[in-house]
Amino acid sequence: MKALLVPFALSDPALLSGILLSACRSLAPQDRQLIAPSDDYSHMALRYKHECIQATNKAITSEGMGVKDATIAVVLFMCADEVRPSQLSFLKVDNLLIRLLQFLYGSFETSLLHAGAIIKMIKMRGGMQNLGLGGFLRQLISWCILGPNFPNLDMTMLDI
Repeated sequence: MKALLVPFALSDPALLSGILLSACRSLAPQDRQLIAPSDDYSHMALRYKHECIQATNKAITSEGMGVKDATIAVVLFMCADEVRPSQLSFLKVDNLLIRLLQFLYGSFETSLLHAGAIIKMIKMRGGMQNLGLGGFLRQLISWCILGPNFPNLDMTMLDI
């Protein structure tokens, strides 16, 4: 699998940003301050997240119905990035500060939006069987979206 994954990761700058986003999140300490992360890994994660968002918007515009495996993988990294323990789960207020804090610390609702986008992209590709990387991308999607992260996801919408 390493023979497929490393060249794939290096083939697309957005995908590399997604991998680095995930790496930075795992290296950042779990007991960070509530308002703003102060360590270098958290700052780098925000930079990579921003790069992922920009690259995905550009890719969706340019790729249209021919969405690439790399684009699906980047959205998958963003989906996984949002599914992490949030110190804000007790807050139910809808305002700009809360949205900013959710951007910094994760939002299950945003993760669901990413999951829905992945499902749409898979349908545009004609189903999971048409994804590349020798089944590795299908397995990642299964772990992230079809697994325990989304126990209440309506499986009928996964007609893929």
